Amino acid sequence: MGLCESSETNAPAATGTRLTVNDKTAASIFAKIMEIKLKYKDNCMAQAFDKKYYDSLSKENKLRLLTCCLSGVANPESCMGCYAMRPSDYDDFKPFFDKALSQYHKVDLTKTSHKNNWSLDGVAGLPASGKLDLLEIGVLGDTSMRVRTGRNLNKFPLPGAMTKDERVAMEI
Repeated sequence: MGLCESSETNAPAATGTRLTVNDKTAASIFAKIMEIKLKYKDNCMAQAFDKKYYDSLSKENKLRLLTCCLSGVANPESCMGCYAMRPSDYDDFKPFFDKALSQYHKVDLTKTSHKNNWSLDGVAGLPASGKLDLLEIGVLGDTSMRVRTGRNLNKFPLPGAMTKDERVAMEI
């Protein structure tokens, strides 16, 4: 079975209640992650979760890391199962996120990294203007397209940590 293909269909999921991490729930969430680690080999969160690393964290950072893991706890059949709550989580929990992202993207992040290059210099087939203008490329008439983008708005937390009111305010 390949990445993100699970034969498990009867996995429990959160239903209407929001999982939260605090001093009272941390131990049960940790235990659930350990169960998921054994049963769901495609759950990147669970496979990346390392008890020794977790034990090395401060109490506050343990709660933060468990919060990043809640999606995979609520949905153990999930392929990714973890999400940063704030941009600094990628650095603060680098060993965990590097392992999860390496499994998900099937790359070794200790040997490769992504570098953005938005320059169009040297790209073959561009119009003489060098702009990506649909009319210049020859796409005429009504056109519908979907553009998927990532976003980083410093005024708002990352989606996993947003409240409903923050989501609404971001969309305005």
